[in-house]
Amino acid sequence: MLRGLTLILAFQLAGLALEQIPGMPLPGPITGMILFFLYLLVTDGGFDPERETARKLLNHMPLFFIPAGAGIITLGSLLQEQALGITLALTLGTLVAFVVTGLLMQWLIR
Repeated sequence: MLRGLTLILAFQLAGLALEQIPGMPLPGPITGMILFFLYLLVTDGGFDPERETARKLLNHMPLFFIPAGAGIITLGSLLQEQALGITLALTLGTLVAFVVTGLLMQWLIR
């Protein structure tokens, strides 16, 4: 498991390093995930250490939501002030995602 976790963190670090390039349009963690995704494509889904690590991380996925929950509790008053904007952004973003996904699926099926 240590090898798989080290590899995942290495891609995270690579993304953070690339973030230092001036004009880089994506945040480092996103760049790291893209690099890791490309690695998984090239290696046909990774090797056993990565798969084992992924299984163990997925088993503990609820733990990753604790910081988000704490942030919601801590910033509750700010969320109340911005409730209309947040609701509109989430609703419109979801509708746009549905429409784009539907159109993309129709195009890909042809």
